[in-house]
Amino acid sequence: MTERALSLFDDAAVVQAGQFAAQCREIEEEANSLLVDEAGSIRANEILGQVATVKKEAEKIRTSLVKPLNDRVKEINSAFKSALAPLNNADKTLRGKLLDLHREQERRRREEEERVRKLLEEEQKKREAEAKEKNKPVPPPPPIVVEAPPPIVSIKTDSGTTSIRKVWDWELVDINEVPREWLILNDKAVNAAVRTGIRNIPGIRIFEREQIAVRGR
Repeated sequence: MTERALSLFDDAAVVQAGQFAAQCREIEEEANSLLVDEAGSIRANEILGQVATVKKEAEKIRTSLVKPLNDRVKEINSAFKSALAPLNNADKTLRGKLLDLHREQERRRREEEERVRKLLEEEQKKREAEAKEKNKPVPPPPPIVVEAPPPIVSIKTDSGTTSIRKVWDWELVDINEVPREWLILNDKAVNAAVRTGIRNIPGIRIFEREQIAVRGR
């Protein structure tokens, strides 16, 4: 859709909205000043019918103006989503491989640290036994020095920098144990249930209320 076409849509929308705006203000002013008694109720009904009709006409025109734009937006979004899909797949794949490498490096480091710790622990026991035999002070244990390199947490290249950091995340284990303040009522499901005739839902009061129904011409 060309820029000229978009401007035509904009111009049409402004003109159409302006025409409805004046009419809507007149209706609002009359509604505000109308005394709704037994005699005025007839006029109130007429105004409500007029409101429904104007809203219906306005919505029809608004929809006709925005539908081509919405359709075009969907086309553009779909085209870019399809075009970028391989990039998103590559992003996910490489992130997973880097994390796997990081975890493997961390695993090897922990294993080496544990191996060195056990060796030093055995060595310290021997030193303590020798010191006890010679009635000498027990020497302090030597520090644990791990030769395995630490996991790579940052990689800098000409195209950018990749870093690995820890973040807090969550997953649902048992919804029955989740405190109430973290739950949201599914009002759409409740509305649908009430409309289909359900009249008893624990914790919810279902009742009838009066409502004015208006249908325009």
